[in-house]
Amino acid sequence: MVTNVKVRVTFLIENWVNVPLNVRVFELAKHLVKLGIRSYIYSLGLNLLSSPIPKIVKQNYVIYNDVRVRLIPNVYLGWRLGTFLAGCLLAGTLADGVIIVKHPLIARVLHNINRRYILDYEDVLSLLNYSRRQFRDYYRNLRLEKFAYKNADLIITENDYLARYISNICDDAKVDVIPNGVDLRLFSPDVVNVRPLFAGERVVLGFVGKSVSLERTSIFFKCLKYISERNRNKMEILLVGPFNSSAYQLIRKYIRQVNITGYVPHPDVPRFIGMMDICLNPRIDFYFSRSTKNLEYAAMGRPIVATDVPSNSFVKESSCGLLSKPSAEDFAKCIETLIEDPNLAVDLAKNGLRAVKNFDWRVLAEKYKSLLMKSSLV
Repeated sequence: MVTNVKVRVTFLIENWVNVPLNVRVFELAKHLVKLGIRSYIYSLGLNLLSSPIPKIVKQNYVIYNDVRVRLIPNVYLGWRLGTFLAGCLLAGTLADGVIIVKHPLIARVLHNINRRYILDYEDVLSLLNYSRRQFRDYYRNLRLEKFAYKNADLIITENDYLARYISNICDDAKVDVIPNGVDLRLFSPDVVNVRPLFAGERVVLGFVGKSVSLERTSIFFKCLKYISERNRNKMEILLVGPFNSSAYQLIRKYIRQVNITGYVPHPDVPRFIGMMDICLNPRIDFYFSRSTKNLEYAAMGRPIVATDVPSNSFVKESSCGLLSKPSAEDFAKCIETLIEDPNLAVDLAKNGLRAVKNFDWRVLAEKYKSLLMKSSLV
């Protein structure tokens, strides 16, 4: 349904190249356009110029995921934070309509130039592990967040835990929850010809990611030695993403059949997930927003083995897989449980297919639009 009110929304992000952190923004922007909301994405930080004169007149754009991203021209000041702040000022001046930001520092800059904003917050800086290592970082981020919460016209966050956390910090904050989602027109066994579970000669364990994640997902590479030789001989590994040779060598110590696809465009990912019997998400970080990877696995009717960390909460909520302690031994036990009990794996996959219907980006964009239309900014 297209609204009669012409509403323009600008998502202001730090860097469009960091796609995993901006999946939510791109999906919302794409689906809001289909609902009659003129949605734009402005990106900071990518196009730092060596020239001291910014090319403000030149329009710099990039197209990603069918969404047009405007690259904000800025001047490199020899100081990263200063350059970033200058870019925020320029973006705040150029953008019109409702501005939605993800980072509290951008929110503070907008407030200083009297621009109102909505804060879409997936993960809280002061709760992240790296911040807790240094009290200075923790309290600096906490002060910044309190300022952003207090002055936001509306805060939209990804889950109830973060909503409660923000409300406890700022009593008068207006907080709503819209979770991360999945595009069910792309990720669906009805759209892609998937292989029935455990129908092949070998059990295919699959993971969608990249080699940059090697440290964060080291549990998977370490767990292989704890899997019995009998089960290892049944297994085949499929890594979807630009994994490097070190990942290949780690796996080849234990598994003979290893396939690494290299970079795969997002629309082609469902085809590879459809080849997997067990999907893996061995994250060991402590981000709080739901991992969209689990939603995509579940939407393709695949059982999941994941670590028991906050970002994998969907697996527990939907009973679509097994959660392990963040240890290689326990992760291996969960994998072997599904290999030895295919009926359990099928039941878990069915649970995921039912649960994921509530996380369709089209449905979530409708809710997002409703919040925008009720906002005082429209």
